[in-house]
Amino acid sequence: MPLKLPRQYLSLFVGFLFLSLYFWLGYDGITFSDDVYYLLTGKKFWEGIPISDDYHFSSRFGAYVFSGFFSHLFGLNDHLAALASLFSYLISFYLLWRLSKQNTYQWWFTGFSITHIYFLHFLPKVYPDSLLVLWVIVVPLTAIYRNKSPFWMALAMGLAFIIGFSTKETMVLLLPFPIILFFHDLVHKRPIAFYLWFGIWSVVLLSLYFGFFHWKFGNVFYRLEMVNEGHYISEYTYHDKGMGAIFSRLTYMPFFAFVERAYWPWLVLAIPGLWMAFKSQKPILFEFALTVGCLVLGFWFMTSTLDFYNPIYLNPRHLIVLIGPLSVLIAMGVSDWMSNKIWINWLSILFILGAAIALWLHDFKMSGYLLAFGLAVFFLKTTKQKTVAIAILLLVPVLASIRHQGQIKNYNHFIKAFNETVLNTENDNLILINNFVYLSKDILLPELEMAKKKLVALENIDRVKTEKPDEFELFVYKYYLHAYPSEQEDIKAFEDWAKTQNYLIVDEKEDQWILSRRYKIN
Repeated sequence: MPLKLPRQYLSLFVGFLFLSLYFWLGYDGITFSDDVYYLLTGKKFWEGIPISDDYHFSSRFGAYVFSGFFSHLFGLNDHLAALASLFSYLISFYLLWRLSKQNTYQWWFTGFSITHIYFLHFLPKVYPDSLLVLWVIVVPLTAIYRNKSPFWMALAMGLAFIIGFSTKETMVLLLPFPIILFFHDLVHKRPIAFYLWFGIWSVVLLSLYFGFFHWKFGNVFYRLEMVNEGHYISEYTYHDKGMGAIFSRLTYMPFFAFVERAYWPWLVLAIPGLWMAFKSQKPILFEFALTVGCLVLGFWFMTSTLDFYNPIYLNPRHLIVLIGPLSVLIAMGVSDWMSNKIWINWLSILFILGAAIALWLHDFKMSGYLLAFGLAVFFLKTTKQKTVAIAILLLVPVLASIRHQGQIKNYNHFIKAFNETVLNTENDNLILINNFVYLSKDILLPELEMAKKKLVALENIDRVKTEKPDEFELFVYKYYLHAYPSEQEDIKAFEDWAKTQNYLIVDEKEDQWILSRRYKIN
C-alpha cells in the first residue's frame, strides 16, 4: 500500500520540494563578489589555517563556518558549500510553517515565503544574508513562547542575536525588538521573568564574545572597531555626496528599492496583518509585526558607521530577511486582503502606486506586474479566482528569473571555456581576464596553482607592458556588462594600448557570453 502524506503536511512537503529544486535548478554559479571571500575563508577555517587578516569580513564567523563545513566535507565547491544556505531556508520555513495552524494559512504562507525572486536568488549562494534568514526569525519565535519557558527562550534569543551578529552586522536592526517588547509587557502587567533571564544571558554571552576578541587580539572592542572602519568608501556611501543624497536616501529612494526589487507585493499585502497586529496585539501577529517594523525602520535609518551618519546602502540582498515575517503576516491577514472591500480598495491603490513608481523608473515589466497584482486583488471576486491568479503571479517571476540568469550568465559555459583557455594556452603565455574573474581565480581554478600565475587582471596590465611578450591571450566574460559595466573602460584602455604596440589578433572566438582572442606582435 503506497505511503499517503497527511493533507496537513502537504504544504510543508511542497515548500521543502520547491526550495530544494530551486537550489539545484536555479544555481547560476558564484557572484564573483563577497561570496569568494567567504568560500576561501571557510575552507581555511576548517583546515586549521589561522585567519589573521584585518578585513572586517573575517570576524563574520557565522558567514563562513557553516559553509566551510560543507567545503571541508565535499571539497571547495561553491554550490555544495551553499548547502548551509539551503538548510537555513528549510529550517526557517519549517519553524514558521508550524505557526500557521489552519490549512489555508499554511498554503498562503507557503506560497509567499518561497517565491520571492531575490530571496531565492541567494538560496544557492554563500552569503551571510542567506544564513541571517534563520537567526532573524528565531527572535520573534522565542518571544512568542517567552512566558511558557522564559529560561530557555531567553537563552535561544540571546544566541540568535550573538550568532546573527557574528554572521552579519545587520542583525542589530532587531536590537530594539526585546526593548520594545519589554515595555509592552510592562504596560500590560505581564510576567517579566523572560527579560530577567535575557539580561543575564546577554551579559554572559556578550562577555564570552568580547572576551574572545580580547584574548585573540588584545582589544575588547576589536570587532566593533573593524565594523566601524569597514564602511564602504565608494559609490555606495552617502556621507560624502551632500545633504541632497542623504535626503533622497531617507525619503523616496527606499520606495523605489521596494518597487524595483519586487518587495512591493509582500509589503502591501502584509499591511492588513500589521494593522490587525497592532490593533489587537494578538500573540504571533504582534511579535512578527514588531519584527517587520524593526527591520524596515532600521534598514531605512540606521548608519553603517559611528564616525558619521551614512545610511545603509539600498542593497536588495539586505531585505531578504523580511520575507519570512512578511509571509506570516500575509497569511494571517488573508481574510482581510482577500474579501474585505475596504482593504481591497486601499491595497489596490497601493499596487497602482507601485506600478506608477515602476513606470517612472522605466521598469515597464515591473509596472505591468504590479498592475496585474492590483487588478487581481480588486476585480476578481471569488476566492478560487484570486488564488489561481496570485499563484500564477508568484510563480511566473521565479521561472522567468531562472531563464533570465541563464541567458545573461550561462555560468557552465563560462567555466568550460575558461578552463579550456587556461589549460590550452601554449607555453607560459599570459592571459588577460576580467578583474572580477581574476579576483575569483582561487574558486574557479582551485587545483591549478601553476596556471593561476599566467592570469593578469585587465585593470592592472603593467606586467604585460613590462614584459611585452610576443604572444598573449585575452579572455573576456561578457557577464561584466550586467554586473560590472565599469570594466568596459579597462577593456577599451587595453585595446588602445595593444594597437599602439602593433599587436595583431591572430585568433578569435566569440559568442553571446565569451570573447577569446590571441594577440601576436607584428
